[in-house]
Amino acid sequence: MDISKRFTELRQFLQKHQYLCDLEALSRYPLENHPYLSWSESIAKLSEEQKHQLENTYSPELVQEQSYKEFLIELNQLMHLPQEKFDEQTIDPILGRKIKAKKRHEIQIIRTQLHDKPIKHFIDIGSGAGHLSSLLLLNNKKCSTCIDMSAENQLIGKKKLKNDFPDILNRIEFKNQVIEKDFECDHSSDSALLGLHACGDLSVHLVQKFIHSDFSWLLSYGCCYHKLSADAVNLSQAAKKSPLKLTNHALTMATKSYKPISQKEYNFRKRVKHFRYSLHMLLKDQLQEEFTAVGSADASDYQGEFSNYCYKYKPELKQFFTQKQLENFLISKENQNSLSQLLDFGIIRSHMARLIELYIILDRALLLQEHGHKVDIKETFSKDISPRNISLMAERI
Repeated sequence: MDISKRFTELRQFLQKHQYLCDLEALSRYPLENHPYLSWSESIAKLSEEQKHQLENTYSPELVQEQSYKEFLIELNQLMHLPQEKFDEQTIDPILGRKIKAKKRHEIQIIRTQLHDKPIKHFIDIGSGAGHLSSLLLLNNKKCSTCIDMSAENQLIGKKKLKNDFPDILNRIEFKNQVIEKDFECDHSSDSALLGLHACGDLSVHLVQKFIHSDFSWLLSYGCCYHKLSADAVNLSQAAKKSPLKLTNHALTMATKSYKPISQKEYNFRKRVKHFRYSLHMLLKDQLQEEFTAVGSADASDYQGEFSNYCYKYKPELKQFFTQKQLENFLISKENQNSLSQLLDFGIIRSHMARLIELYIILDRALLLQEHGHKVDIKETFSKDISPRNISLMAERI
């Protein structure tokens, strides 16, 4: 894949559809004559099962509106990444004990990714209990430095290795520290810098560290893009020439992208949005109040009555509306139409999420290339298990 060419095409596409990226659907309320109205009308003709399928697959065959079809075709082309099927080698059952399926899947693939590289030492950033390093050090003489801010997680890893794999424990140095921008770590030219889902700016710190040191290898998987600082995006010279504006809404969407959801999950999320959006519209239209977040509601709140949800998170509504009035508002034709418009627009908007993530990763890749490093981008983990599955690997040449 030509990273520079793909990045340019991706940026042009995202800038063309910036309206979809900047704000979540609810923040666009009321949706009146928006630029994607004909696409929303196309989605409105679909069944709930088809809408669910469209959100999961981005399939052009599901929509009738021609410009929407063309949009989805181009989007799928831009999303496509080289994929490599890595063998998931069996983990020693004792070493794999108490490792969750997602983590197990990830570290098995990374082990295969790195097995033929002449690496003698790993710097494992955000290592937690050291599961990745433990597997990378199994049946060899390699060493690792595991750096993490959680002493509790590190203690779990130490106890596990002390009991069952003392030889591996002797080759791992656990360092409890917060990783800042200019962090220091002892390494050599045969060391690799690893960041498996290093959170927010931390992934950028790893890229910068690799550039300004003599590590031979970098392997990075990003995550938590909503935590990125303003100066942690548009890093490369290519990006700086025409930087893409990335709002918190856009970054939050990228953080949640690419994981297929079941019909059950889709239906529950729809009910959550029915309650959340209806409360917002009630406040805005009836009381002329701006919406304020209600925080993390309990799943059970959405199984009950809308009026109880309103009273729990906005108790002041009791002085304005009876329970019956609130229930009637929820099911009113006007409110249901507004909900459908917001939800259908949200499906269109969700298509952009993976592209925003890819823009962020390709920008980092270009920065590495601009400093003379060999870079490889692949889609590795199964998206059903671990959707943050874009592997950024760099080699010093």
